[in-house]
Amino acid sequence: MPFNQRPNLDHNRCLVGPTTGVIAGNFIEQSESLQDVVDRGAGRAPLHSLFEGALRGWRRQAFYAPHYVIKANILQRMDLSRPSTYSSFRQARLGKRRTQNDPHCATYSELESLLAAMPPIEHRLGLTHGDLHGQNVRVAGHEAIMLDFASVADGPLTVDPAALDVSLMIDTRIVNGDDWIKVAEEAYKVEALMAPAIPPRPEDPCANLLDAIQYVRQMAFSVQLTPYEYPCVVALQLLRKASYGGTGDEQDRRRAFAYRLADRIIKDIARRIH
Repeated sequence: MPFNQRPNLDHNRCLVGPTTGVIAGNFIEQSESLQDVVDRGAGRAPLHSLFEGALRGWRRQAFYAPHYVIKANILQRMDLSRPSTYSSFRQARLGKRRTQNDPHCATYSELESLLAAMPPIEHRLGLTHGDLHGQNVRVAGHEAIMLDFASVADGPLTVDPAALDVSLMIDTRIVNGDDWIKVAEEAYKVEALMAPAIPPRPEDPCANLLDAIQYVRQMAFSVQLTPYEYPCVVALQLLRKASYGGTGDEQDRRRAFAYRLADRIIKDIARRIH
């Protein structure tokens, strides 16, 4: 294992049980967060390292045997992302986010019911990180190093790209206020989540961010079997992000808008398939 990728265990934060354990490290030398790297326009190389290096084995395993492909409702293997499984505090925050942005949005229970009513689809299962975001991936040189494996579980292979997609957008620092709202509204239209988009123009202030998100979506499109799988998984990740507290007014506003985007995506997909 390369020196800069060693776990460097913090034994006070590690737990070992009879069948499972949690290991926690305390630093990765000479590294920065993936979010910072993407925001400054150097995201392509570490994203390639993340999906074709760090996550390569998990992603490829799902292609080696037929039992990795199942036909079921997309919610069946996504317990961590279903609003009904959230703590009461996170559910209450979702209720607040809904009324904070648009009281005409459906409740999170209604949105989950719409997803549950969708027909079964074929999708690939594999090991997923479960909480992949721009701070849980560190970059040393051009290498991506994952942290925080507490949420690892079997799930659709589109879960990790969707979580990273949403996190890079909501946590970016290169655009703010109404400008961020416009960018997010365009990026999370259902059409943009179902097929590769036109590359951003280089002079666009958000080009670095949009380019990184497009790369992440290409990774998702390469493993999904049904075109509307990724929009549904992204909608759940938007709700998940909305259920957590933000740091300041800007983040609170973005997370409230994330709820509105999830509402729009789920309703749009439900109309299309029914």
